[in-house]
Amino acid sequence: MKTIVTHLSVDLDCITSMWLVKRFFPEWDEADIVFTPQQVNWEEVVPDSNPNILYLDTGFGKFDHHQLQEYTSATKLVYKYILIHFPPDEKTQTALARLVSLVNELDHFAECFYPDAASDKWDLSLVQQVGALKQSLGDDRKVMEIVFTLLDAHLQLFKNKIKAEKEIKDGYVFQSKWGKTLIMNTRNDEALRLAQKLGFQLVAIKDPDKGGIRIKTPPKKELDLTPLYEEIMKKDRKGSWFLHIGRNMLLNGSSKKPGQVPSPLTLKQLIEIIKEI
Repeated sequence: MKTIVTHLSVDLDCITSMWLVKRFFPEWDEADIVFTPQQVNWEEVVPDSNPNILYLDTGFGKFDHHQLQEYTSATKLVYKYILIHFPPDEKTQTALARLVSLVNELDHFAECFYPDAASDKWDLSLVQQVGALKQSLGDDRKVMEIVFTLLDAHLQLFKNKIKAEKEIKDGYVFQSKWGKTLIMNTRNDEALRLAQKLGFQLVAIKDPDKGGIRIKTPPKKELDLTPLYEEIMKKDRKGSWFLHIGRNMLLNGSSKKPGQVPSPLTLKQLIEIIKEI
C-alpha cells in the first residue's frame, strides 16, 4: 500500500504537492494519506527510506523544503521530480509550470506585495480559501478533497489561458467605433476574457464548430453594442441573438440557453459590419 505523509492543518503547498503525486506519479492515484504533526515521523518511518511512503512538506526529506534556504516549496520539488521521471505532455507541462510557480509564490506570502494587497478581490484566491475551509470544515481530509477538485479546474484554466494567448496573437486586429478591436475564430471563452483584460475595447469570437458568435466590450456605457446589434439584425435573419441589458454583451448561442440557432455570418462578414458602423 502506497502512503503519503503530510502535516496536520494543511496548507495550499502541501495539498498541491499531494495533488501532483496523485495525478502524475504512476500508481499513486489511490495512495492513502495520513496527517501527522509537523516534522514527526509516521510510525517511525524515516523519510525517503521506503519507496512506498512519501513525506510531503514535512519530515526534512526530498519533498520537504523547510530545511532549505532556496525559494522553493514542496510543490516545486515534486514538480521538478515529475519533469525528470514522469514528464507530462507539452500542454500540461506548460500549464503546470504556471500553476506551480504561483503556488510556490503564495507559499512564501508573496501576495503581500501584490498591488492593492489588502483588497477584498484577493480573498477569492485559492490560498485564502484553504485557510477559510480549515475553519469551516475542521477536517484536513475534506479540505484536501475540495482543493484537489479546484486544482484540477485551475490546471484546465491555465491550459485555456495559454491557448488564449496564442489565439489573441493570431487574431485579426483593427480600429472600430469602439476602439481597438479583436476578432478570433475560437470557442475558448478565456480568449474573450483575456483580450478585454489586455485592453481590447471590442472582442468577438466565432465557434468554428457550432458557429455561435460572442461579442463583448468592457462594462462601460460609452461602449454600448446596440448599434452593432441593430446592424446585425438587418443582415442575419436566422441566428438567435441576445443583447444583454447592460449592452456590453451581444451573444449568439450560450451554454446557459442551449438550442439557439447559430449565426450564418462569417467572420469576414462580421468584420465588415463592425467596420461600417
